[in-house]
Amino acid sequence: MIVSFSNSSDLLWLPVYSINDRIHESSFYIVLGCFQIVIYCFTGYVIIRTCSIFLRIKLFHENINILMAWFLCQWFEAILAKCVIIPYQTGMIQIGQDPRKTYFNWWTDNRTEMLIVKDKKEIWSLYVSSCFMWHYIWSVMFGPVVVGVERLCATYYIQ
Repeated sequence: MIVSFSNSSDLLWLPVYSINDRIHESSFYIVLGCFQIVIYCFTGYVIIRTCSIFLRIKLFHENINILMAWFLCQWFEAILAKCVIIPYQTGMIQIGQDPRKTYFNWWTDNRTEMLIVKDKKEIWSLYVSSCFMWHYIWSVMFGPVVVGVERLCATYYIQ
């Protein structure tokens, strides 16, 4: 989502596809949301158990165990960020010059399609949670590289 500020030409790219979307008020979405919460709880339980197993059982070297637990725990960072982003997506917290307007886009150059806000204070919590979401996205992308480099160093220094 591209956010434009009304008093400047600055743009901000947030990892959110829709804002103020009223489709989430349907009964289907409420059922789907409840199912999603159940899946999140189950996934959180599996991640906590997996991390405790990684840290308790010394199958691999301590460095890789800590890295794997760290990467797995970052899932909670994404869920917390999503919990802050969802009220903006569903329209529970309405923002923009026209709060009734639904904004859909990933990228646009057309200023009329952008979410226009007065300043960052209006979307401060959305901005901070988006930074956490970006951190999680980049961590997932570069996690395998970090694990590969750790294994390379471990292989080299094992002698």
